[in-house]
Amino acid sequence: MESRLLLTKEKGRGGEYWYFFCSARQDHACDAPYIRIEDAEAGVLRLSTQACDCRTASPRECEALTDTLADEERSGRMVHEHLSKRLVELEAK
Repeated sequence: MESRLLLTKEKGRGGEYWYFFCSARQDHACDAPYIRIEDAEAGVLRLSTQACDCRTASPRECEALTDTLADEERSGRMVHEHLSKRLVELEAK
């Protein structure tokens, strides 16, 4: 069975919260926990930076990875901000 990570927004405790969850949960075929989007982003960034060991990689490789990760993080924030604004607009309609 193929499954995917889905993104959902939940409301509660005075705020809105974004989570990833396994699509197979809907069929009770997966018991993976819900993952807050902030936790997923932090985990990806942590793992990506660990992939570059600057003691063994060249300075150029480490610089390239650091720059790429910074660009990805900025892009992710921009997309998140854009989608959040768009969602507010759509909910208002």
